[in-house]
Amino acid sequence: MTDPEGRDLLAGYVSRIPALAERGADVVVLPEKTFRVKEADLPSLTGPLSRLATGHRVDIVAGLILMRDGREYNAAIDFPADGGRPVEYVKRHLVPGLESDFTAGLAPAFVPGSGRRWAIAICFDLDFPDLVRDYRRDGASALFVPAWDFGADAWLHSRMAITRGIENGIAVARAARQGALTVSDPHGRLLAEARTTGTSFVSVTADLPDRAVSTLYTRLGDWFAWICALLLVAMVASGAFLRPSPASPRRADPLPSAPPGSSAHAHRPAGADGR
Repeated sequence: MTDPEGRDLLAGYVSRIPALAERGADVVVLPEKTFRVKEADLPSLTGPLSRLATGHRVDIVAGLILMRDGREYNAAIDFPADGGRPVEYVKRHLVPGLESDFTAGLAPAFVPGSGRRWAIAICFDLDFPDLVRDYRRDGASALFVPAWDFGADAWLHSRMAITRGIENGIAVARAARQGALTVSDPHGRLLAEARTTGTSFVSVTADLPDRAVSTLYTRLGDWFAWICALLLVAMVASGAFLRPSPASPRRADPLPSAPPGSSAHAHRPAGADGR
């Protein structure tokens, strides 16, 4: 590991994993870019984390910056509870401008295990519906997401993650630095939530459903969204054509003066105000 700050941050997270395992956690998700490490130094890290995972029978999904062959990757590694080989995932959608020094990944990644199909993504990946839809078509029932918010956007990006889960009928566990921890079920119900800061360690636990649910979006993809958009345009257009045109002005005719005590009233057609 190359930076003391990352070493201390990882140590803080790791020290809390045994307690989470005792509370029944099967998977622990750590945030995005928790630490920076060279590939040559990775074995010295994977050994202790693998032993921690197997010793407490819990999968550990850790977000990190991996330096390999002169390039940097925003990655996540799953250390399996069964002692199997760690699974690596590289973020496939990088934030423009902020991550221009990183190399994007190309492949999906699944957490191994008997009778389950758990997938990995990282933060901004969830802004792209097709990535999660492809995971669902490959059989994913849950998605584990290391993330890093910017404070003010915590609610928005946490709900973006929940939306991806609703679209595809899968559970989503998202752990963000400087933002929100959220766990949601395949129907979008929020099972657990907490806010994080830069000075404290926060955790949440929740029971995830074993299976995904079928959704129309998974079957139709973006065609469903385009159909909804076209229907909206059609409704707006038809409303414009059906709106009555204003009455043409009438020719003014001279009227006799109103008698004392009376008043003249102007009537306008009732209508809806769009404000």
